[in-house]
Amino acid sequence: MKSFTNLVVYILLGILWLLVKTLPYRAQMGLGAVLGRVLLHTVRTRREIARANIGLCFPELAARDQEKMLRENFRSLGRGVFETGISWWASESFVRRLVTVEGVDIVERSLEAGRGVLLVGGHFTTLDISCRALGTAIDFDVSYRPFGIPPLDAQVIRGRQRGAGLAIAKDNVRLLLRRLKQNRVVWIAVDQSDTSQGRVAARFFGRLAPSSSSVARIAQAHGCAVLPLFCARREDRTGYLLRIEGPLEDFPSGDPVTDAEQLNSVIEGHARQVPEQYYWIHRRFKGHPDPYSEAGKT
Repeated sequence: MKSFTNLVVYILLGILWLLVKTLPYRAQMGLGAVLGRVLLHTVRTRREIARANIGLCFPELAARDQEKMLRENFRSLGRGVFETGISWWASESFVRRLVTVEGVDIVERSLEAGRGVLLVGGHFTTLDISCRALGTAIDFDVSYRPFGIPPLDAQVIRGRQRGAGLAIAKDNVRLLLRRLKQNRVVWIAVDQSDTSQGRVAARFFGRLAPSSSSVARIAQAHGCAVLPLFCARREDRTGYLLRIEGPLEDFPSGDPVTDAEQLNSVIEGHARQVPEQYYWIHRRFKGHPDPYSEAGKT
C-alpha cells in the first residue's frame, strides 16, 4: 500500500511540475480555481469542516453568503496547490515579479538585540508561496509538519528550502531553539490545534479553540522578538503582498491563555482581511460538543 501511495504522489508531483513549468501564472490561477471547484464536490469531509468553521466564525452572514465564502475558499485552495508548485520549482526572477515584501526593516532592527526573531503566522492557502516570497527579502528558517509520506516529505523539505535556509520539523524544538540562539529568524505557523501538553483553550473568533503556548514559552525563555507575518493573494491575481508587522506588545505576559489569545487575535485579524484565503478545512475547534459531527457522516 505504501509503495502504491508513493507512486501516486510521484505522478501527481510530476503533473504539477509540468504545469508549473509550462503554463503562465494567470493560467495556473485559472486552472487552480477549476481544481478548487472539483475539490468542493469530491472531498466531502473537508467541505463540511470548512462549512462548519465558516458558520461558527461568521454567524452574522446569511446562509447564502456563507456558501459563497465556502466556494471562494475552495477556489483559493485550488490556487494554493499551484502556488505550492510555484514555490517549489519556479525561478527566482519569476517569484520576484509576483511579490512585494514589507517590513524587512522591522526584522533587521529586531535582530540587533542578538536574541533571534520568531515570525508567527497562520495557515492560509498562500502558505508555501509566502515562504518563497519571504526568501526574496531575508534569510530565515522555517518549520514544517511532516506528512509521513516519504516522497512528499522530501519534496516539502526541498521546496521550503528554496526560500528558507533550513526546514525544521515541527517537533524538532531543540534545532529551532539552537537557530534562535544563533540569532536567526525562524518562521512558524501557530494556529492549528496543538496536541502537545502545553496547549491551552483560548478564544479564536470568539470561540474556545485548542491553542499553542509554545511561542510564549520560547519568547519567555530566550527573549526573542515575536513578529506577526501575513501574506495575501492580490484580488486582481497579479501576485502577493507579504507584510511583516511590529513586535507584539506585552508579549509574553506570563499568562499562557492571555498570550495564546493575543496570537489568535492576530491570526483572526489577518483572516478577516482575506477570509476566502484562510485554511478553513482544518478542525480548528476540536472539543465538546463536537462542531464537526456532521462532517464525520459524509
